[in-house]
Amino acid sequence: FTEAFDRLWEALFLIEIGLPAIALPSMGELSPVTWFAIFAILEMPFGLVAAEIVRRRLDVAHPAAVARVLLVINGLLMMAILAFGLAAGFAVAVGAFLAVGLLRGLQGPLYAAWLNRGLEPSTRATVLSMAGQADALGQLSGGPILGLIGSLAGIRAGLVAGAAFLLPAVLLYARAIRHQGRIDDTLAAEPVVPGIPLDGDRP
Repeated sequence: FTEAFDRLWEALFLIEIGLPAIALPSMGELSPVTWFAIFAILEMPFGLVAAEIVRRRLDVAHPAAVARVLLVINGLLMMAILAFGLAAGFAVAVGAFLAVGLLRGLQGPLYAAWLNRGLEPSTRATVLSMAGQADALGQLSGGPILGLIGSLAGIRAGLVAGAAFLLPAVLLYARAIRHQGRIDDTLAAEPVVPGIPLDGDRP
């Protein structure tokens, strides 16, 4: 999904929505570069406040709690990208754009913490390497598809399709929650008490 958003958000503002013609005494009319710098400045305090709230309220030592937060973040991220891609006005587009940036800023550190928490030391390097390769493969394979959609059906269609690419992540986080936040459903880390069946052994 990042391939569509990162490559098309500027085009949406420039081509589909337009930037307000505001002139300042010492600077003249604000250029697109200035507008984009303003967006970045606006995004920073929201991200810092949200990150501090999550840091204080979320215990990353509980994988299920982190998985629930990641599910919510990815669901909201999907809706924010949809809202951005379908926005008809400047204010709605800016609000959705800032929401996307905030949610992406929260998603990265939480995902890294959750993934590392669920890994055995002997397999951590391998799984982290595979996660990085999967991300690169997703960009290489999904990017051209989304680019083709954007070229044939328009910028908005490319962004909407990019949002749809997040749906599998939401479903996978839901699956992880059913396994108490673990990446898989193995119970090897839990002690086996004689006479007490494991969850997997129950009817």
